[in-house]
Amino acid sequence: MNNLSKRLSFAVVVLLVLIGQRSAGNVSAQQNTSPIVTQSDESGLSLMWHPSDVTVTPISVDGKTYSQLSIPDLAASGKPGYPELPLYSELIGLPPTGQVQLEIVEVERDVVRLSAPPLPAPSPQPVDVSPTEIDPQTLAGGSVIRIANESTYTTDTFYPQAVATLGKPKFVRDRRVAALTLFPIRVNPVSLDMEVVRSIRLRVTFSKPASRVSDVSLQQTESEGLTNAIGSTLLNPEAVEWTPAQAESVANESDSLNSLATGNLTKVYVDQPGLYALTFTDLQNAGLPVNALDPRTLKLSYGYPRQEVAILVEGESDGHFDTSDRVLFYADPKFSRYVDVDVYFLSYGGANGLRMSSRSGSPTGLSAGNAWRIATAETNKFYDPLYAGHDGDYWYWAKLSQPDATSGSYAISLPNVANSGPNAKLKLWLQGYTAHGTINPDHRVRVKVNGTTVGTVEWDGKAAYTTNLSVPLSALQSGSNQIQLTLPGISGVFAEGVWLDAVSITYPTTQMGSSQIHFDGEAGKKKYTFAGAGSSYTVYDITDPDAPQRVTNFSLSGSTLTIGDNSTSVHSYLVVPSGQIKSPTQLQAANILVDPSKGADYIIITHPNFSAAVTPLATYRNNQGLRVATVTINAIYDTFGSGRMDAEAIKTFLSHAYNNWSAPKPMYVLLVGDGSYDFKNYSGYNPQTFIPPYLAPVDPWWGETASDNRLVTVSGSDALPDMLIGRLPVVSAAEVTTIVNKIIQYETNPPAGLWPTNHIFVADNPDSAGDFHQAADEAMTNLPASFNRHRYYYTEGSSGQPYLYTNSEKLSADLVAD
Repeated sequence: MNNLSKRLSFAVVVLLVLIGQRSAGNVSAQQNTSPIVTQSDESGLSLMWHPSDVTVTPISVDGKTYSQLSIPDLAASGKPGYPELPLYSELIGLPPTGQVQLEIVEVERDVVRLSAPPLPAPSPQPVDVSPTEIDPQTLAGGSVIRIANESTYTTDTFYPQAVATLGKPKFVRDRRVAALTLFPIRVNPVSLDMEVVRSIRLRVTFSKPASRVSDVSLQQTESEGLTNAIGSTLLNPEAVEWTPAQAESVANESDSLNSLATGNLTKVYVDQPGLYALTFTDLQNAGLPVNALDPRTLKLSYGYPRQEVAILVEGESDGHFDTSDRVLFYADPKFSRYVDVDVYFLSYGGANGLRMSSRSGSPTGLSAGNAWRIATAETNKFYDPLYAGHDGDYWYWAKLSQPDATSGSYAISLPNVANSGPNAKLKLWLQGYTAHGTINPDHRVRVKVNGTTVGTVEWDGKAAYTTNLSVPLSALQSGSNQIQLTLPGISGVFAEGVWLDAVSITYPTTQMGSSQIHFDGEAGKKKYTFAGAGSSYTVYDITDPDAPQRVTNFSLSGSTLTIGDNSTSVHSYLVVPSGQIKSPTQLQAANILVDPSKGADYIIITHPNFSAAVTPLATYRNNQGLRVATVTINAIYDTFGSGRMDAEAIKTFLSHAYNNWSAPKPMYVLLVGDGSYDFKNYSGYNPQTFIPPYLAPVDPWWGETASDNRLVTVSGSDALPDMLIGRLPVVSAAEVTTIVNKIIQYETNPPAGLWPTNHIFVADNPDSAGDFHQAADEAMTNLPASFNRHRYYYTEGSSGQPYLYTNSEKLSADLVAD
């Protein structure tokens, strides 16, 4: 096995252990800490186990005594609030298809009586919890509390129900696996009986026996090092020699995209909803062959997979795009947490494109209705990774708290409010971030609009709440309006907290303005009349924004505009004054990826700024025998996304590469470019995002956090990574060059000496985010005894130890000198 294969084996083993599938230590069967496989073949496997003795330790939590149960070399685990019990868990290799049956052949057990109930498993406490609500006990990573689940601890039966379980099948690349979990202890929290397994024999049977790989092409789908590495994590390692599962058929969206584009694609950037125009000059400057293309084949699409929208192409009937011709389209930008623009894709050639239809807007014979406008205000100032807002983002406008910040006023602009008419509707998106266990509701917010009280809303707990309040039209005014929110307090609740996310007001209007106006009608056949109209308008029915209709036969008499709707359902409209058609912010040629003919082992995803600087690394890996593919992040957005920044597009691309490229499947992924959670610079610190992190709510204390490993969970629907992924968090080409040179130098001329046995641990002071000193000390226990350990810990208390520093500058200087 060459050096690269050795590194690969180590990396995959580490990867599989880190995802938490192995709970037991790797000890010999003589120590009775892990089962012995007595028989294993293509039809199943048999196991026997003699667990080690149980240790019962009294422990006090909140003045109540519990029994802490442990077995040497077995991890203790449990659902929060349920009994925390030692368990053994290991992966079993499965055939690619068929059912799996777990049978307990024989079990010997003793029942003993505990002196106290079993210790409940801890519940992580999010970092925004008030210190008065947190138990002082902590685990590495953050604060926890141990509160027994009432239902489980008052049920007179053994927990868990079964001594052995087999998890749902998952995939490690194309290898189908399942986790076998054994519980050597079961407890009855009511009777305090503890059932201890002394010995157990099990049989796992496959309904469809596996077959060994015989096809040479299948044998070449994975490297020997990778196959051995996966096998080392299984109770039945010979399963890696079986025929792997066939990858699910994955639609090649890039093929359909290329079919739509017929070899061309132009990105059209928009930043607001409304009617847009693309002129002859716009298309010519963007590089389209305006003198040769047939305008009837022009098409506009958006999103991923692409959705074509209906457009108007003025002057297309003669088959020539003349200088006076233009493309008109309605844009409905979709919200993105990454950028404030959306992208439409313009293409030509092939079949004719979708076109807008028209319908009559004659008001004759229709009763008067109310036209409703919607105004929304949202200012993003605070990032809270625990709670997603109404739009899926994690940024909030304001924080109200009791007792120190109980009120606030927030502005919203309302153009052309009607002088009379029905009440308006106020919507507030709120988030509770405190909870009081014995008082319900524990949130109360009083709402005023321009000084007029419109209601008080109540809800309970750390939950989102959306208000729908009626607002007298007399309380509103055209222009700026103030929404006042107050926490009046609740008896018994001494600490209360509420986030404000956004504000929306739906109100009637009867006045035209000088810019494009969007309004919603009412149910029933109605006409809508507006004063202050100009001399010329176009009107569009945008109820379906992908298939807008041009409205004809509306009435324009003097300064009064009247639009009729002969439908019984609610429709949405766009009114466009003459000369007020919008222009795109930018036109740019799209970059569409083509699959490499020979596939790839090593995929480099880079920001265009760093393409040249990372080339030496690509060449070096290629010379090592790896098939290397280098792609730019913009090409990924254009081919597998909506044409704009989106971490999900990266995952879609990697899934496509894994499932569609020539074998062997890709194994390595390298991201080249730094990223931040603050994509739109709400913080004002101007963090740079060249390649966005994949953010997911996976941390029990912090909520949303960077989870780039999710980018490579592409085989099956599980959370097991199927490729190895890393990132060079660089912000300049110079940094790329420095790091690439170090990587190549390290691998070609590794430094001599005993430096690998010297390890430095640096930790910040313990705080509400966790005990970093303790976490570092625990990490040190994993090092061999012969390794040297050097600690540099910052503390805000007294030092007392040479490795504790109260001066961060002194710590930094000593660290650099070490």
